[in-house]
This record gives sequence, structure tokens and C-alpha cells, in this order.
Amino acid sequence: MPGSPAVKMEIGDYYYRSREYDKALLNFSKALEDRPKDSAILQYIAELWRRQGLFEQAMEYMEQG
Repeated sequence: MPGSPAVKMEIGDYYYRSREYDKALLNFSKALEDRPKDSAILQYIAELWRRQGLFEQAMEYMEQG
């Protein structure tokens, strides 16, 4: 399904690998709205924050996951 969390995750992953972090975060955040306790989504966001050097935010999402 086009609007499913899994599709949003795949699109986010594409942008993450393309180093378009703002677009990746947007898609990961939309997926997280649908599945707020999904550890995989939280992990992706934590890795994104880590890549950007935002370690406190990364740790926050790691701990939630």
C-alpha cells in the first residue's frame, strides 16, 4: 500500500542512503506516527541523528527503541 509505514520506511531508507537526511527524517517520522513504538523506525531515526552528529537526539531514540 502506498501510504503504509513499510513504504514510508523504504522511501526514508532511500533518502538516507542518498544522504538527503531531511527527506529521510520526514518519511521516518511519518512512519513513526503510524507505529510509535516500532523499534526499527526508532533505530533508523537514531542512526540518522548520529550521522548528523546529533548524539543526544540519537541516544534518546536508541533508548526508546
